Amino acid sequence: MSRNLASTKCKRCGFIPTLIEAPRPVTIQDTGSAYFDLYKGLIVANAECPECKAKYLAWIDGTGQKRCTSYPCKAEDYPFFDLSFRGSFNDEPGPNDAPPYAPPVTIRMNPEMAKEIARILAKSSNLVAIEAATLIELSLDNYDPA
Repeated sequence: MSRNLASTKCKRCGFIPTLIEAPRPVTIQDTGSAYFDLYKGLIVANAECPECKAKYLAWIDGTGQKRCTSYPCKAEDYPFFDLSFRGSFNDEPGPNDAPPYAPPVTIRMNPEMAKEIARILAKSSNLVAIEAATLIELSLDNYDPA
């Protein structure tokens, strides 16, 4: 178990979380008493995934903390250099960190494929058939697949 995700992307859906507060020093409420002395000096901000609403603590500047040794400790490409889940200060979400729902699955298909899937679903279950002519597209405005 690690305190951080070693990533600047949402663990659930891959989007880049956005800061929802101004940067500030880490508090004992953020880290819990067991880790506060190790992370004292870390500059953080609460963040949230714009897609699935997962809650994070964004690590903005770690140059003032004791634990910053194994990777860059200051944000360069994004407003933060690492993330942890907000409620757990961990790489696994606490009960209130996880998205409130599963992100929708979006599939892009041509009309022929949609017709075939609708035909199969209509035969094999009571599910409502997919509108065959509809193309479903995912907006990639905030998505970073790298």
